[in-house]
Amino acid sequence: MVVLLMLLIALLFSCGGGDGSLRVEFRLLSPAGAPYYTKVSVRVSGFEFEPIEKSKDGRFYPGDRVSFELDLPEGKERHIEAVIFDHEGKPAYYGRKTLDLKRNQTVVMEMLPTSTSYGVREQFLDAQMPLPSLELYLISEDLYSLNSNYDLKGPHLWLGSYLAFKDQRGLILHYLEGPMERVFGGIFPKNIELTLPPGEKGLYLYGSFEGWVDEGVKVLSLASNLTLSDGRALLAGYGDRLYYSLSSVRTDFRPACELFRCGVLKLEAQGPGIRDTLLFLEYLGLRVPAQEGERFPLVDGGSYLLRLRGGMKEPCIMDYTLFVPLGARFSGEGKLSLDVRKVRVEGIKPQAHIRVYSDNLSMEGQCESSAKEELYIPFYEREDLWVEANYPKGLSVGRKIGKGAESLSMPNISLELRDYNLREGTLSFRFERVGFNGWCSLRLKWENDEVYVDRMPPWRSYIRLRNISEDRLPDYTLTCFTEDGESYVKLSSIKPLEYLPLSN
Repeated sequence: MVVLLMLLIALLFSCGGGDGSLRVEFRLLSPAGAPYYTKVSVRVSGFEFEPIEKSKDGRFYPGDRVSFELDLPEGKERHIEAVIFDHEGKPAYYGRKTLDLKRNQTVVMEMLPTSTSYGVREQFLDAQMPLPSLELYLISEDLYSLNSNYDLKGPHLWLGSYLAFKDQRGLILHYLEGPMERVFGGIFPKNIELTLPPGEKGLYLYGSFEGWVDEGVKVLSLASNLTLSDGRALLAGYGDRLYYSLSSVRTDFRPACELFRCGVLKLEAQGPGIRDTLLFLEYLGLRVPAQEGERFPLVDGGSYLLRLRGGMKEPCIMDYTLFVPLGARFSGEGKLSLDVRKVRVEGIKPQAHIRVYSDNLSMEGQCESSAKEELYIPFYEREDLWVEANYPKGLSVGRKIGKGAESLSMPNISLELRDYNLREGTLSFRFERVGFNGWCSLRLKWENDEVYVDRMPPWRSYIRLRNISEDRLPDYTLTCFTEDGESYVKLSSIKPLEYLPLSN
């Protein structure tokens, strides 16, 4: 149950020459389960100035007023945070408000309890395991400084902050939005010794690792979320034959049709521009090939899919990869035929590279103006899809389309970069949402390091990261969703690759 404590803050602002004073007054109401409070803290942040923090210690009882005088510049997006500490000196209530600071303003903030449970668990295919020794940090809401008024050994979270930890992906920052149970997933490297099957000089691997490996590769570095909690990795490899390995310390590849009984594959597929087909097996969320010529291994506990790859030449030049579910009891025989879904799309600007995708479909290409903005999408079973338009300067706009819809209007939304620099170890990133208001995420990538900021709130349009050891700006990808979650827009410094359709 959420216990509410109302905090009255009187913002009396007067300015001269662009600077002014802010009076913040707290009126304390009845505490829940505590005889008094011991500390009140306030923090105000803004893009143009260092965060201002002030605290007052003492014994504060219901009805007491605690006031602060703060000097800060007038301007947009001033974020005010308040924390009240209980009789044991622990943070008990947190409140926040963002406003464009003007004269004579009065704001009432809702104070939320900070007590909640949290944890970071290592992600595996089959489980999430505790990480008792993982070093955690709590970083301020504007990502500028450590929140020192926090004891990571206790259950109390300072809401409005980011809980941060490092894993295989780099520094991960998760926003703490409200008083609720939080469990975050971490991904950590798992190494396995690579031993190729006798007579094979190389394999193309699928499953816990995807890519070509040869005799020069001695160790595979795998992500924990692609392995089992007991250390085993699922790998399928194509060489002269199809091989499977499900082991932990080192690979133990065996021919698939010796490891399992194999059946005869007699499967026909018809559809627009199909170039090739390949049977796959889905096991614990991983998809691995399950076809050797005209045979396929019969594996209990998995489900079969047929991968179709092809291309469309009209009305747009598009290449596609489609997975068709066949079920766990697939006999090896059957016929399937793809249908074509026609969707009229409005609002895509010229020179767009178009992508249509779901869990089972990946389709991309370009449309000429004569195509009249109509897409032909192959399908076996209708499903919800995302349509994404990518533009040459790194802007992408996406929209969800329901399984039964025949038309789609792309949203008129955008992102604009306002400031991006690295000075004296502080990285500044400031942007503006155009035409919408929603939550964002930001990925920063250097050559050997990465920072991922999860769920930047709608009231926040900048970050300032301190103590950056790199001497150059990283590549960035900013992704923001609209409030209904049905549309998104991305802005990236990474130049999109030129699309060369296979359909030609």
